[in-house]
Amino acid sequence: MEDQSMRAIIRPAAIADAAELFRLNEEFNGEGTNALELVAQSLTHNQDELIQVAEQDNMLVGFLCARRLWSMCYDVRYAELTELFVMPAYRKQGIASALICAMELRLRGEDIHDIQLLTGKDNRQAQALYRKLDYAPTDEMMFRKRSRSTTKCSATDS
Repeated sequence: MEDQSMRAIIRPAAIADAAELFRLNEEFNGEGTNALELVAQSLTHNQDELIQVAEQDNMLVGFLCARRLWSMCYDVRYAELTELFVMPAYRKQGIASALICAMELRLRGEDIHDIQLLTGKDNRQAQALYRKLDYAPTDEMMFRKRSRSTTKCSATDS
């Protein structure tokens, strides 16, 4: 029989998770990408983002963020999975799949059935996971512009 104490608990994030989420985010995205106070504020006030966490060995070992999207252009609400991270020592245990499945159930509870995500074109491991969970690649291309960069637009262009 499988030792249940070794299995991750998947649950929605709580404000009490702020410090551990900050630690995981620093490991995932690098130091200085956010401040602990801003993580706590986001957990308290960001109504568009949902966060699931994986807890094992009395600590958080992974997280998944999703944001709800709603546009006047479409007759359905949808969501985007934006960040997925599991500590390296806890990978290959089904935690990432469990986080995604829990988020899908949570979104379905809000009548959101369409989910999209972006991943690196060379991130084969993540792509395999998403395919296993019935996500399919699209032909769309993402463009990004940082607002601090130079712009070719001016106030008179509107």
